[in-house]
Amino acid sequence: MKTASISVLVQNNEPYLNWLLPTLDLLAQSTNTEFIFNFIENGSVDKTSQLINRYLTGRNGELSTYGNTKYLESLDRISRITMLRQLMLKKINGLNTQADYILDTNVYFTSDVFHKLANFKSDCNSSIGLVCAYGEEVSRLKSGEIVTEGHYYDTLAFRTVDNKRYWPHCVFTSCRRCIEHVKADRIEPEGLVRVSAAFGGLAVLDHRIVNDTTLDWGATGWLDARTEHDLFCDLITKANREIAINCDAKVYWSKDSI
Repeated sequence: MKTASISVLVQNNEPYLNWLLPTLDLLAQSTNTEFIFNFIENGSVDKTSQLINRYLTGRNGELSTYGNTKYLESLDRISRITMLRQLMLKKINGLNTQADYILDTNVYFTSDVFHKLANFKSDCNSSIGLVCAYGEEVSRLKSGEIVTEGHYYDTLAFRTVDNKRYWPHCVFTSCRRCIEHVKADRIEPEGLVRVSAAFGGLAVLDHRIVNDTTLDWGATGWLDARTEHDLFCDLITKANREIAINCDAKVYWSKDSI
């Protein structure tokens, strides 16, 4: 049986958790994986904490909170999430896992996506430290099926290998929404696309980079971060490792739970 960690930053995600938590059990069974759960609370006022604590009973994992609530509330959204994201990464440092997943909320997936992400090392060289899913934004549901415009939703986190940003538009040729806004530098969403920063709703870190003692996963650069992903992507680059989007590993993000 494989062992993997999965880290999720949560805030008022009660509806989504009603889908996610049983889905994680099905995922563990179908992939023969023992998950170590790492939930970080970000000031929920609904039943998010109760649902997670109940779920963790008899399972390997924890729900953590940041003690200084007043300090958290004094930060802007990006600084707060960046700080909590770094603390989340620090918590998985030292685990004896084969893979370490980071999952955003309101992201929907099937078990084959985890398989595609976890097995990226067989498809590329060992220089890659982070592989991200290709996260499409949900446009609507039709007869229970997800419908999209091919739009890669996480455009704020996305930077090309030469550090270009295109926010709020995406550069992938499959996107019908942004075709009039980005006419140059378009990228085919096929295989592994190297970038300098990305996330896309679900990503897997090579466990060797998580346990790299030369990297400070609790680094305090969050006040200068443009997105919550910049700091940890820059740490991966600092370790001379690459970042890539696996365009064959699709997940679906919705602004509201579906």
